[in-house]
Amino acid sequence: MQDSKSTAYRILVSLAITVLATALAEASSMPTKIVIGRSEKIRLLPENLVLEARVDTGATTSSIDAHDIETFKREGKTWMRFRVRDKTNNTDK
Repeated sequence: MQDSKSTAYRILVSLAITVLATALAEASSMPTKIVIGRSEKIRLLPENLVLEARVDTGATTSSIDAHDIETFKREGKTWMRFRVRDKTNNTDK
């Protein structure tokens, strides 16, 4: 009887170690989540303009508060130009 308890104990300990090792291996292979706030600073290139952007993790597209929007043709393709407000310097760019 003592032998069967000892064997059961060893099996239980081995199983616990296996489960723990598997969980640790799985946790180490998971990508680290990046913590972001409700709004973050973004950089608009090539002007190197820093703007504040609201974060919406459920959105499939992004938007920007732009004005003086106009379309034009360049090399047969339609392009768009617009102005944004640089609130830091209180200017349009």
